[in-house]
Amino acid sequence: MPMKKVTSHDVARVAGVSRTVVSRAFSNQGRVSQKNRDLVMRVASQLGYAPDAIAQSLHSGKTGFVAVVVNHFHDLSDLEFFDRLVEQLQKSNRQAVMIRLEGIDDPANYLKQTISYHVDSAVVFADNISARAAKDLFRIATPIMLNGLAGDALCDALNADESPSLQQLAALMAQKGQRRVALLGGRSSAHGEQLRQQTFLAHAEQQQLEIVAQLSGDYSYLSGFNLAPQLLDALPAPQAIFCTADSMAMGVMDYIRLHTSLQIPQDVAVYGFDDIPMAAWPSYQLTSVRRDMDAMIAAIVRLVELRSGSPQAAPQQVTIPTELVVRASC
Repeated sequence: MPMKKVTSHDVARVAGVSRTVVSRAFSNQGRVSQKNRDLVMRVASQLGYAPDAIAQSLHSGKTGFVAVVVNHFHDLSDLEFFDRLVEQLQKSNRQAVMIRLEGIDDPANYLKQTISYHVDSAVVFADNISARAAKDLFRIATPIMLNGLAGDALCDALNADESPSLQQLAALMAQKGQRRVALLGGRSSAHGEQLRQQTFLAHAEQQQLEIVAQLSGDYSYLSGFNLAPQLLDALPAPQAIFCTADSMAMGVMDYIRLHTSLQIPQDVAVYGFDDIPMAAWPSYQLTSVRRDMDAMIAAIVRLVELRSGSPQAAPQQVTIPTELVVRASC
């Protein structure tokens, strides 16, 4: 015979208090003395009682769920970033609902048909969901946009200030005499990727660098490895290769070492973006642009907490700094 589920009524009966006191003790809403709170918690522990999260959400209007909408997890930088983001959301008593959209022909319709639960916040990384779409799909007033698609919609936006570091990168190439440069970008449809490439190309022009090849990968190691021959076959040959993701840069470096007689950086230098932990490994020592990951995650959690307590607060625009980390690959 299945065991009877312990309810808040059972806790109230054993503790000798009302169900309202039990509810307030767990929700931290309403007035309840510390003595009664401690009593309720002690009895609940003895009885093995835990409040029903769904019932609590119906009462409070809050679920504790945060939608995190992404394209994919190809890029090695995603692994650490999302692991740490989920960790910090959990520490703030929230749960991430990870939604991956790569390969979905109609993302908006997909979300409309599949998202049947309520979320308190939506953090949008995917480059095919606008702020207005996020508002409608998740039924929230202010989504948190990290894809550059805030537009004129009232929403929170978090962006990295990449220009100073990309300017330093182009200047470093010029200083080292690396005048012929190949560029390996990511998905060309992504607004953030477009801006990163445009910014680098503008600084490269200022430094009078010649772009001898420009290709698009998908941020994966394999795309860097597979596209490396085309970059290296450019005429005139590149003296430096800039990849807009470290994972692609590592693929390029491994192809050069395995399939050519070229030396890094004597014959061709390699630069990346994101400064993932592997970039510092002795086998790569990759020069890369670092975004302040701690600051990004802290800002996201702060905005989630702000929206939870003040859904109608004025939209926030947050800028995260970057820095160029120089290593032996250049």
